[in-house]
Amino acid sequence: MSRQEAVRAFKLLGGGGLPEEAGLRTLFQERRPLPTTAPLNLGNGSAKARRYRILFAGELGETGLANASTALRLEPTGDSRVVGTASANAGGHGFTWELRRIGAGIAWCVDVTARLGSGPITALGALLHHHRQAVREQGPIPVTVERFA
Repeated sequence: MSRQEAVRAFKLLGGGGLPEEAGLRTLFQERRPLPTTAPLNLGNGSAKARRYRILFAGELGETGLANASTALRLEPTGDSRVVGTASANAGGHGFTWELRRIGAGIAWCVDVTARLGSGPITALGALLHHHRQAVREQGPIPVTVERFA
C-alpha cells in the first residue's frame, strides 16, 4: 500500500497522524509481553489432547477452497458448517483437523486436535505451519493460532 493510503487508513481507524518511517520502524522493534492465561477448556477430552484454531481473515473463492481442501486432504462432512475433515499420525501423535467458515465472507478457520504421544512435539508445529501456509496461499490472511485446551 502507498504511504497516502496508509495515512488515510490510519486516520480512518482512529490512529491520528501516521509517524514518519523512522518512527514506524522503531515501533516494530518494540517487544511487548502478552498476558498469559490458562487455555480455554472446551470439553472433557483427554488430558493429552490439545485443540488449536488457526484463524484467517478474508474469503476463499471457489478455486481457493478447492485448493485448500486438496492441500489439507479434506474429506467432505455433509455438515454445512464444516467444509471437510482429515486425520493423520506423525511422530507418535494423532492429529485431526477440519476447515470451517466463520460468518459469511468474514473468516475461515482450521481447527486441529492433537492427541499427544511420547514422541517429540515438533510434528505438531510442522502440522500447524503447513495448514497455515496451505490456506494462506489461497488468499486469506492468518490472524492467530490459538490454543483452546
